[in-house]
Amino acid sequence: MDINKLRYFLKICEETNISKAASGLFISQQGLSKSIISLENELKVPLFYRTAEGMILTKYGSAIKEYAEEIVSNEAKILETIDGLKNPEKQPLKVFFALGVLNSLPVDFIDQFTYNHPDIDFSYMEYPDNMCHQAVLDNEDCLGIVLGPTDDSTFSCELLKRHTPHAIVNNTHPLASRDSLSLEDLHQENVITINEDFQMYHNFLQACRTKGVSPNIVHTTGEIFVTYKMSSLDRGIGISVDFVSEDLSFSNVKSIPIICDIFTWDVTVIAKKDKALGWAGENFVKYLKSYYNSTE
Repeated sequence: MDINKLRYFLKICEETNISKAASGLFISQQGLSKSIISLENELKVPLFYRTAEGMILTKYGSAIKEYAEEIVSNEAKILETIDGLKNPEKQPLKVFFALGVLNSLPVDFIDQFTYNHPDIDFSYMEYPDNMCHQAVLDNEDCLGIVLGPTDDSTFSCELLKRHTPHAIVNNTHPLASRDSLSLEDLHQENVITINEDFQMYHNFLQACRTKGVSPNIVHTTGEIFVTYKMSSLDRGIGISVDFVSEDLSFSNVKSIPIICDIFTWDVTVIAKKDKALGWAGENFVKYLKSYYNSTE
């Protein structure tokens, strides 16, 4: 049985007039009449009385009307369900990256994630760490990718990757002969570091205080490239991190690891305490872990 015939049948029930029903269905009166006659022949019973007042249901027509409505309604539900499976509603996910963290990832990292997950409505922002923390608390369906340490009484936290800070030392400096440095080696040295918008700045100063080290901060900057440039000009020792040194090179400076158990560059994912990430967040964290594990 052609479901369109049932749809036409119901339209005539609604309008009680062939002309109005045909107009509403955007078909000709002749085409509509042929479809109803075909349905009646298929069922082997008359469905309408054709009268001067219009089309009136026979007892057979009245008997099948409810079933026809159910069939047509179910067809709409079937199509809606299939369409929903083919084009699911996207799961929203906001990610707040601390300044500098995106630099540790490939340039196409976000593009690849959104390409592989068209079912996720992904958006991201870059903020200083403290603003990332507040944004995670203020928003739903979100997580933060920040530098540790973080307050585990407020956030659910997980370390994703530990990077090693580096000292950027001019080749003429006595420390340039070393293969690794400690924080103590930087005591009273002129130091260039990124500014207070970056968690690394605060972690560095805190670690120095803990170790009793007093570096002479001669310049802070919002661009980590500047630490290399100023070191190349012999203005001081720059504070950077391993993955940046892999991308930047100056012929007259040396990037030397700073080995210190309380001064590391820890990429950490945070979410609201006791709040489930949802499948979109879980997929993004899994994607991050997969990348970081591949770089081990």
